[in-house]
Amino acid sequence: MSFLIEQLRQLGMVAVVMVCAFGGTVGILKLIKHFTPGKDFPKNPLSQKLEENMKKQNKEN
Repeated sequence: MSFLIEQLRQLGMVAVVMVCAFGGTVGILKLIKHFTPGKDFPKNPLSQKLEENMKKQNKEN
């Protein structure tokens, strides 16, 4: 019986860690969005280039 209780306690700890990680990620993303100019997430050059290529392809079609 103690083995089962120990397993359930470990499973509960995993759930707590996952919830804390999710909450921290959401909090950090909100802070980034709050302090970036234009209220938009900054994009790296690679994603900007891919986005421009997709727009060009859509205009051609």
